[in-house]
Amino acid sequence: MQLPSAHLWLPGNSAAAADGAAAGTTAAGAVGHRSPLAALLAAHRAEAGLTQEALAAAAGMSVRAVRDLEAGRVRVPQRRSVESLVGALSLTSGARERFLGAVAEARRDRTRVRNGSGRCAGGAPGDGAGTPADPVPAQLPPAPADFTGRTAEAAALHRALRNAPHRPPGTGTAVLAVTGGAGAGKTALALHTAHRLRDSFPDGQLYLDLRASRGGPPDTARLLARLLRGLGVPAGDVPPGEAPRAALYHRITDGRRLLVVLDDAPDAAGVRPLLPRAPAGAVLLTGRHRYGGRLRGAEELRLGPLGRPAAEALLARLVGPERVAAEPAAVAAVLDRCAGTPLALRTAAAWLARHPRWSIAAVLGGPAGGWGGPEAPQRPAAPGPPSTPSERSVRP
Repeated sequence: MQLPSAHLWLPGNSAAAADGAAAGTTAAGAVGHRSPLAALLAAHRAEAGLTQEALAAAAGMSVRAVRDLEAGRVRVPQRRSVESLVGALSLTSGARERFLGAVAEARRDRTRVRNGSGRCAGGAPGDGAGTPADPVPAQLPPAPADFTGRTAEAAALHRALRNAPHRPPGTGTAVLAVTGGAGAGKTALALHTAHRLRDSFPDGQLYLDLRASRGGPPDTARLLARLLRGLGVPAGDVPPGEAPRAALYHRITDGRRLLVVLDDAPDAAGVRPLLPRAPAGAVLLTGRHRYGGRLRGAEELRLGPLGRPAAEALLARLVGPERVAAEPAAVAAVLDRCAGTPLALRTAAAWLARHPRWSIAAVLGGPAGGWGGPEAPQRPAAPGPPSTPSERSVRP
């Protein structure tokens, strides 16, 4: 099915409960080893009479994130998750201190392992691959507060990205590409979705603006160094040269549920060296190039123009609904000129904001140097050709 506005190529005592949970016995009778923090979380949840689903909803987390914490698959929760869990469980006084103490001890254990005999930031034992104090990156730029429209596209991308960490072994890292022409809103959609799914990637989120649309070949070695620094590798421990940096990057990201966002990416050849190899995480990239069929396992969603209602709604959010409602004919002319391109709509709104007391018609038909001047938004080129059958797609 093709979306209308996009080309888709796409109960009891806590201490006693904690002792039982630490022994590895769950309510369902399953037996396994869990960390003290995982056992304590399960005990507090049981004492509060909450299911994992109810705790996730109260804490604003995904159910999968709660399950992974209780199962010990994620040993150290992110700081914002700790705060949310304390509030959702209504922990007070001693219970709160015990829980925070277990979190602190889990962080100390992780640091001791990476500084000593264990895996050093994802590398082999003792390989000196960086010893970050807190190696959980959170680099996403803020999500656009005025994100408008793209409901079906956002739902399709959300679904594909949510399922990405659960690909079977041997399939490689999931690569989800949001593509389209200049100003189509690729970055806005990517960040909107990435922020909603942070808890699905508890090992962190990396972000790189590759600036491919501004020309020049990518400096892969420099970009790999930035990724390594984001993962907590000290500058002095970043090896020289592209190949050693890539090898270290692959070791550190091996098995980690990490989201890597590559914004304004170059073609497939320029992206390929920046991809983790383990299937536990995902890569979300934006760009004007075609990636489906060119990167292994890539799924592609190509954005077309915004539909007319969404374009008008975006303009209303940017300049005010009263101003838009007062001049339907002038607004229609603005929408025609912008042709459903979010960047063009934002440019038009910026011009209108410069003259808040002028009518939209006056700004639209102003002299050179007004909205009709050289900086005016132009009708974008037609979207690219449809997908070929060989390309995998992000579909609704």
